[in-house]
Amino acid sequence: MGSMKLLPAGIRILDNLLGGGFPDGSLIVIQGFPGCGFEEFAQQFMCYGLSNGSNGVYFTLKRTAKEILQAMKRIDGRVEDYYSSGRLTFVDDYSARLKEFAVEHNLVPAGKIDFENDPFWRIDTLKRLEIFVKDKMKVMNGEVRGVLDNLSYLLRTNEVAQILKFLENMHYCVQIYGGVYFLLLVDGVHDARTVATISDLADGVIRFVELERGTELVTRMRFIKMERTTFNFKVIPHTTIRTGLLYYKTDEGIQFEMPHRIDPREVL
Repeated sequence: MGSMKLLPAGIRILDNLLGGGFPDGSLIVIQGFPGCGFEEFAQQFMCYGLSNGSNGVYFTLKRTAKEILQAMKRIDGRVEDYYSSGRLTFVDDYSARLKEFAVEHNLVPAGKIDFENDPFWRIDTLKRLEIFVKDKMKVMNGEVRGVLDNLSYLLRTNEVAQILKFLENMHYCVQIYGGVYFLLLVDGVHDARTVATISDLADGVIRFVELERGTELVTRMRFIKMERTTFNFKVIPHTTIRTGLLYYKTDEGIQFEMPHRIDPREVL
């Protein structure tokens, strides 16, 4: 039996602590409050993989694919090349919903929407995601990294039981076809039972938390759960900038490196 494949995040210290990276075949929930840096972390993970030959799929429930591409360009200027070559795929649910809203409210003429050739037109969001998971994941080649940018939207617009069934099916597919998929969940929005159930289903749970240190607010990455890894840490402090996350020394003595100079305009 061969060794387990690991997908590195591209952050040296974090990868070392994880034993090399996130285990292939993992569904990982990333919890955080708005502006905490969890979206930047997910995009950083995606871009690192793309720059090293992996494929990526980005489920956009929060913003359009065009907006996501612009944000990711700050992390890797070649991201549009990955997209044009087909190595980065978008399941652009937000744009589909935007089109539907525009037509229903007479903001654009219906004739400007290509009903015949737009396969996602007027399909329910959850159905759109299920089509990809069940039909498309199996044909993605090589190492795959995925991001679903707003699990909270699904929970707000569907019955919890439907979402849990979808996540269970997605977990089966990830186990069969491989890849590491991040699911972003807004903290403090959902009831504790729902969050606990999703956390139990996932292979890993990382929570971004904000702590007060005197007059300073410190954002930390807390590992709640990470199956198939052996790690001796629970909390990682960091600073979020537009090109990703930076890490520094903890009170417990773990060494994190931080560049000597940071442009203040880059700090979020």
